[in-house]
Amino acid sequence: MSVLVTGATGFLGGHLCALLLRSEQVCCVVRGRTDQGAEARLRAHLTRLGGPFEPERLTVVRGDLSRPRMGLPAAVYTRLAERVETVYHCAATVNLAASCEHLVPGNVTATREVVRFARHRRTKALHHVSSVAVFAAARELGCAEVDEATEPILAMSGGLGYGQSKFHGEEQVRLAAAEGLPVTVYRPGAILGHSRDWQFSDTDLWTRLVRAAVEVGAAPDSPATMPGAPVDHTAAMIVELSRSSSAAGRVFHPNYLEPIRVGDVFDRVRAAGCDLPAVDPADWKQALLRHAHLPASGLVLACWAGIAYMVVPEPRYLPPCSRARLTTSVAPLPEPALDEAYFARMLAGIAERGHIPKINQLSNPSSPP
Repeated sequence: MSVLVTGATGFLGGHLCALLLRSEQVCCVVRGRTDQGAEARLRAHLTRLGGPFEPERLTVVRGDLSRPRMGLPAAVYTRLAERVETVYHCAATVNLAASCEHLVPGNVTATREVVRFARHRRTKALHHVSSVAVFAAARELGCAEVDEATEPILAMSGGLGYGQSKFHGEEQVRLAAAEGLPVTVYRPGAILGHSRDWQFSDTDLWTRLVRAAVEVGAAPDSPATMPGAPVDHTAAMIVELSRSSSAAGRVFHPNYLEPIRVGDVFDRVRAAGCDLPAVDPADWKQALLRHAHLPASGLVLACWAGIAYMVVPEPRYLPPCSRARLTTSVAPLPEPALDEAYFARMLAGIAERGHIPKINQLSNPSSPP
């Protein structure tokens, strides 16, 4: 028997896949123009992530989760359904600038197809990766703190299309669970770079925020907190929880026990050697507008509907305090330190890709905010 992983060409999905490959036969559904191209793309991605994995345990099938039968020929679909006993659904379209309607194929339709697959031929355990974005506006609705037991409602997603689409995706698995499918839901928060080597995703929110702060020469002085964890810790928690007999049928937040304060992140970035004065979030947005022609500043502005929950101190944007007490009690893994050394690796990694100057050039920003 084997496990199926969706989203393995993504950041979290890739780390999750590599971790499972240490002990499991893993099959992944991957988009591509050809079978060979899909397999080559995934294997190259896993190699870039740098973690050890057993390549002979990996099987890749070319498909499209948003299409009927996940885009697979009927015979392939049925053979796969007979082989697989556990499904990790990590695939998602992550776009904070997009409307819910735009995200439905990747986040709702795809989830519906994965649920159908989990029911086909033999019942499979489904581990569904959602997001704490379903709670983005919970505080505005009077819910100052959320945890694994909090039931999301659509209004808690606020005006964030991504959060709305993830809520509707959760609806699909909740309905399936009510009808007897064994489902476990995971709601990660911010996915930070790897705790040891700071492998990161260019689309990661923290990376974009830091890049934009360097571009404008200042950082937002924000009181907001965000749940999250380094990608390797998040993946390890999901795997650990999925193998626990007490985890079946529950909801988990695979994040650090305490949420991360945005201001503390920039304090550590400054301690790591980046001179970024703290400014009022409203002034920081004006600085972004003046630098909108630059890559990261333009991206942060385009994603402002989601970024606002990380930097704007107005009550309607202040996210709830997200707790992970149940999760960390079931999977009490050590939390890698988010210290000065971690953020020094972060800055070095971003600079290595050419997104910001090297760390010894960051003490004198080129332009004031």
